[in-house]
Amino acid sequence: MTDLASRAVNPLQGNKDAPFNNGAVAADADLTGYVLLGPQRRVLRCSGCVVERIAFGLKEAVGQTVTRLFHNYPQVIAATDRAYSGASVRQEIDVGGLKHQFSVFPASDGEEPETVVIIISPLREINHEAAHEHYLKNLVSRINEGIITTDREGRVVDINESSTRILGTAATEILGRNLNSFLPGFLADDVLETTSSEVLAQRADGSTAPVTAMAFPSYWEGAPSTTVIIADTVEREAAQRALAESDARYALVSAGANDGLWEWNLEDGTVNFSTRWRTLLGLEKENIKYTPEAWLSRIHPDDVDTFCNRFDAHLEGKTSLFEHEYRMRHANGEFRWVQARGIVARRENGEPFLMAGSQSDITDRKLAEESLTHGAMHDALTGLPNRGLVLDRVGQALARMKRSEDQRFALAILDLDRFMVVNESLGHAAGDELLVSLARRLEAEIAPGNTLARLGGDEFAILLEGFETLDEIKDAVRGFQSVISHPFNINGEEIFVSASFGVAVGAPGYKHSEELLRDADLAMYRAKKDGKSGFETFDESRHRHAVNQLQIETMLRRALENGDILVHYQPIVDLKTGTVSGFEALTRMAHPTRGLVPPGDFIGIAEETGLIVPLGEQVLEMACTAASAWQRRFNLKNRLSMSVNFSARHISEDGVVDLLENVLSRSGLPPEDLKIEITESLIMTNPELAAQTLAQIKELGVTLSLDDFGTGYSSLSYLRRFPIDTLKMDRSFVGRMDTDERDMELVRMIILLAHTLGMEVVGEGIESESQLGLLRELNCEFGQGYFFEKPLPEDEAAKMLAESPAWL
Repeated sequence: MTDLASRAVNPLQGNKDAPFNNGAVAADADLTGYVLLGPQRRVLRCSGCVVERIAFGLKEAVGQTVTRLFHNYPQVIAATDRAYSGASVRQEIDVGGLKHQFSVFPASDGEEPETVVIIISPLREINHEAAHEHYLKNLVSRINEGIITTDREGRVVDINESSTRILGTAATEILGRNLNSFLPGFLADDVLETTSSEVLAQRADGSTAPVTAMAFPSYWEGAPSTTVIIADTVEREAAQRALAESDARYALVSAGANDGLWEWNLEDGTVNFSTRWRTLLGLEKENIKYTPEAWLSRIHPDDVDTFCNRFDAHLEGKTSLFEHEYRMRHANGEFRWVQARGIVARRENGEPFLMAGSQSDITDRKLAEESLTHGAMHDALTGLPNRGLVLDRVGQALARMKRSEDQRFALAILDLDRFMVVNESLGHAAGDELLVSLARRLEAEIAPGNTLARLGGDEFAILLEGFETLDEIKDAVRGFQSVISHPFNINGEEIFVSASFGVAVGAPGYKHSEELLRDADLAMYRAKKDGKSGFETFDESRHRHAVNQLQIETMLRRALENGDILVHYQPIVDLKTGTVSGFEALTRMAHPTRGLVPPGDFIGIAEETGLIVPLGEQVLEMACTAASAWQRRFNLKNRLSMSVNFSARHISEDGVVDLLENVLSRSGLPPEDLKIEITESLIMTNPELAAQTLAQIKELGVTLSLDDFGTGYSSLSYLRRFPIDTLKMDRSFVGRMDTDERDMELVRMIILLAHTLGMEVVGEGIESESQLGLLRELNCEFGQGYFFEKPLPEDEAAKMLAESPAWL
């Protein structure tokens, strides 16, 4: 059991006098309490259980301001303001479900009283006219500070017991004496305003005692007088330490506050919940216990262990801030998502004594994230997992196989034969209905643990796991073909269809899930060539991949050595002004026989072989140099940015920050005009390393952009963690937004999420004026695509800038 969990079992064990012990509160519920406030409106003395419940401990109340002590009772604060102006106020206030009457009155005469008394009593026992003088006399006699009243000649006319203790002299020996006889040099003239200083008091035995003395004008029996408050310096320093500790508590609460506040006393096991904290859970009218159990018992059972572990990790100093998202049971029985933050306070020896923070309701955000995540990873038509999600699960299967070769799996691709005939004869709506019906049939045949996904069009993928032999895979595929062969009823007509299957069996030679998808796709096309309802297993992938990799790697090495790496620039347009705001640098490789080789043919090999590092350095240097030259030529400093793609290899390089500094220095490009584009898959490769490196890059002033947003699997859970400035929506969303209402809504949600997180959005793949218009309506900041311009060589990009085109 964790340290936190053990507290929750019996948080008040061995602490019968804890301030929130319900028995103690019930027993003393009818006692009258009082609070004495001094010249600075700070508590000099207090007593009574009702005050203890308000102050969360009487010792903690001394030294606090009236505003802090009664922060939940604004009526009392207002009444105190009036009392300091000379008025007396009485009003009824609910304290813990019981009506109390608060009497607030000045304790000294004059136009501007310096001392105020607050008396709090159960309503049924109120008799303030009789109690006023009685309580005032008792308060003065019982407080720790010495209170001395002198007449206009400086003679002592009244003194309390604490004064005699501090001065070591009986009251009868002080009354009638001049104040300067035992506080030499403290007051030389009449007191017209509050005066304070450190004084050596003369004691009866001839010794001296350091005291802090404060004098202020008052009245005694209707005549002007002076009241002096003296405090033993040693006692005062102890009180100051207590006040500093209390101030630290409230500073911690403020630092961690966001919504509902909480304060956990780690020494006596009590927890204070603010009114807002209780309101978030519908508990504002319930009499909850101020214990850890009142908190932990409402946490969802699946979330308790993680909560306790993170809480204890912060107590042990493993984290600088406690922060956790989890579910809590609302008073209506529903579970709400909340986010708790807090920090621990430690004594000089490092021992934690208090933890305080805030709790916020984040249910709406969580629901939005879940909806957006589902929409980004599932096919809009069939509701099946989409390409990105099935590739992620294939990647997980590959990882399991690397750990244990017994974890066998295969990826099957199926494509309907002559599907276009259905669309052309019955219409696209009928074709969509056929695809949905096919999805439901195949779902019924999929064994638990396997995945059915729609890749697009009439192409589906099936991830098969847990088989022993290839014959089992063939039997499963034949079962799918049999199910597909049964007629479909579409709009009252029977339709017969067939499908061709290609299968790639997982093997240790595969490194990426896309490789299995590629090989299964190749096998499927081979099966389709052989005739309808074909079935083919791919068995040449390792050889073909090795040959292809060797050829491209050789081409790339020569290009890097011979200066055959080129950069083309595709404009990024400000959708508000219609003008060019920057470019994205896109790599090309010049080959003597193949011409310009697109990046899709060699970037993957470059990443696998490590050549992506020198390739990226060349592209970064050329792009920054070009952007800086254009800024000077066309007077576009801080109005023209350059976006450069970084891979996981770049992020893992120790010298990547130095590289950026050196390139920016040589090129003269301002750091804020360089945008480094990273992908979701890069972040997921090594989140901890990525977070550290990206933070260092951000410190240079360089902007960070998340490319191809929506195609990864876990991006949303990392959006807040990384210092991302811009989201680039994947072209697959933008390309369908003007023809598919579902994609339109998905784009709207992505833009809303980005703006909520303080990010700008770039819509990629804009190919039509209607797509441009829709993005403008949705307040998308930037756009990129062939509608504006294709990627251009450097000279053509400069020519375009000179012409200053605008797409309005």
